[in-house]
Amino acid sequence: YNKVIGTSLDRELYQAFQVLDYALLSAPGAPLKQVLLDAGIGKDILGGYDNGIYQPMFSVVVKNANTEQKEAFISLVEKTLSDIVENGIDEKSLLAGINYHEFRYREADFGNYPKGLMYEFQIFDSWLYDEEKPFLHVEATSTFEFLKAQVKEGYFEKLIQKYLLDNTHGSIVVVKPEKGRTARIDKELEV
Repeated sequence: YNKVIGTSLDRELYQAFQVLDYALLSAPGAPLKQVLLDAGIGKDILGGYDNGIYQPMFSVVVKNANTEQKEAFISLVEKTLSDIVENGIDEKSLLAGINYHEFRYREADFGNYPKGLMYEFQIFDSWLYDEEKPFLHVEATSTFEFLKAQVKEGYFEKLIQKYLLDNTHGSIVVVKPEKGRTARIDKELEV
């Protein structure tokens, strides 16, 4: 389940969907992940927000699901997101996501990756598409302050409605293995 989320030149969206990735899919007991696991759709639920491209993408991925579960998967994702929009998203999860990303930002925590290289990637996320904005995502302190102020204002619920539920710029991709494919390709290459 994939949806395009604006562009990488939108400072707030760039960070807000990282927070939503945490709150919906990555946090312990995250609602979107939990409802799919409880329904027995697939064996591993993951996904996330890929913001390293001009048109960032939010994805929900289910591994080891049956093809017949496709409609149930889509329905459950959209129903869960609709319920979250209607009833509100857990504020503690949002604040935890903001704090997690802000801490990593302030500490320049890139794990085993060199800081300079990771800063370069962040700069390219905006600079490639607007030569006037190379530091858009490197100077993010005000963005985190903005997001904290929006937690109780329904901002994140509006983002879910606009970009995940009402957005028609998306796709559903089903990858189904073909039994004997390697042998068939090897035989075709022999000729």
